[in-house]
Amino acid sequence: MVAAFPARAAFDKAWDNRPVSITPREASRLRAKQARIERMEAHARRDGVLTGRERERIEVAQNDLSRSIRREKHDDQVRR
Repeated sequence: MVAAFPARAAFDKAWDNRPVSITPREASRLRAKQARIERMEAHARRDGVLTGRERERIEVAQNDLSRSIRREKHDDQVRR
């Protein structure tokens, strides 16, 4: 495939190959958030009915985690 904009293609390749990482401390924090969401889901499903309010709370927590992951991945910190 020939790129219509070679400079853009080179930029995209360099951008994709830049070091992006999450530090061990950040990873631990993100795992804790994920575990909390999993506990919320288990608690919500315990009675066999997932109400709209429970679903909304879980979705909000998942969206927050997603934003946190993106923020941590792109905060230009270097993993040691």
